Amino acid sequence: MMPLSGRCPVRQFLVSKPNPVGLKKILLGAPDGLVLDFLIYTGADTVPVEDKQLYGLGGAVVKHLVGTIPKQK
Repeated sequence: MMPLSGRCPVRQFLVSKPNPVGLKKILLGAPDGLVLDFLIYTGADTVPVEDKQLYGLGGAVVKHLVGTIPKQK
């Protein structure tokens, strides 16, 4: 959760977090801690509906983030 006190249409409210109001972000990180990609949760249209039906929300987000990694030759 990235704290945000301003107005934003994708702002989330999670009571259990230390900063309950903000933007929900999902990170793809390397084992050494390097951030490879990230995604801001924007609601139902964050990932394609077809992927969400096949894999669920978590699996669809992982599929989307892993798809952005360049393939090695």
